[in-house]
Amino acid sequence: TPEDIASVRDDAIIATGRSDYPNQINNVLGFPFLFRGALDVQASTINDAMMIAAAHALAELARAEVPDQVAAAYHGRRTTFGSEYIIPAPFDPRLISHVPLAVAKAAMDSGVARRPIADIEAYTARLEGRLDPIAGWLQSTFSDVRADPKRVVFAEGEEPAVIRAAHAYFTQGFGQPVLLGTTDTVREQFQALGMTLRPDYELIDIRNSRYMDEFTDYLYARLQRRGYLRRDCQ
Repeated sequence: TPEDIASVRDDAIIATGRSDYPNQINNVLGFPFLFRGALDVQASTINDAMMIAAAHALAELARAEVPDQVAAAYHGRRTTFGSEYIIPAPFDPRLISHVPLAVAKAAMDSGVARRPIADIEAYTARLEGRLDPIAGWLQSTFSDVRADPKRVVFAEGEEPAVIRAAHAYFTQGFGQPVLLGTTDTVREQFQALGMTLRPDYELIDIRNSRYMDEFTDYLYARLQRRGYLRRDCQ
């Protein structure tokens, strides 16, 4: 049993077909999405290239950082690639848009697609729309935002929810996030969340801001009659 193995080896990677253990190996991770990609391009056959593409897509998902909607599917647990997470769970909502896309591309590249997909971005939106009808409708809005990326400031940059929002903003290609907070604390929070602090993120340490005194005076003037001291406003 997995318990027996774990009792004698602390470096073992264990995978089973059971859902009550990590690394559930379930064919539902493969065939629905493999067929989806094959059918969408009307592939004349399912070849090795398509199956390998599906396997690589699963591996990429396992290594990818976990966004909020995926963490919700994992009952709030933020998984990171390691011995207890080498493959996505069957209910991972990213599967529907990631694996069929890889399969469809492999079919086109290997010459077995009888109906190649001309607009990959629109196809991805349709796949996402199968799980969330609103996602497809929003895709055009997202495309407009990506066409004109903006630099956006995220206040309270030490808060996990804000960090995840900034990360989503960047990974979606919307622009450059600017996080306000204590630099050391922000870095620690990224590490605790299992996320990568990319060089593209701009960190502004509020302790070293030239506006610190001005902002403190402004806030203190508004809050002093409520019992706040100046040090509370720093």
